[in-house]
Amino acid sequence: MGSPCTNCPRSDVSEAVRSLPKLRTELHIAEFDLEYVVWDPTCETVHLLRGLHAITFDACRTGATNADLIGEIVESTHVDDAHALVALDAALEHLAGLAMFSGLTERPP
Repeated sequence: MGSPCTNCPRSDVSEAVRSLPKLRTELHIAEFDLEYVVWDPTCETVHLLRGLHAITFDACRTGATNADLIGEIVESTHVDDAHALVALDAALEHLAGLAMFSGLTERPP
C-alpha cells in the first residue's frame, strides 16, 4: 500500500506549497479517526495515509488554506514556521508522488 503507480499521472509540487492543490475527484476516500484509506481506481491502488500525510490530505480535501495548515503543523509539533513549511513541502511531495492531485503539471512516470 502507498507505493507510487506507474500508470497514474505525476504532479510537480514545486509551486504547490504556496496554495494547497486540489485532490483528484475520482479518488474514493474512507476516513478513520486520524488516517485515510484512499482507493485510486485509475491504477487500482489503495493508499493508507497517516500522520502529517493524513493532515495534509485532509487540508487539501476540505479547502483549508496554506497558512491554516502551517499553523496546525506548528501547533501540533511545536516547530517554527520554517520547519513546518519544510514538513508541508515533504508531505505534498509524497502525496504528489502518489498522484493524488489534479490541476498540476504532469511529470512522466
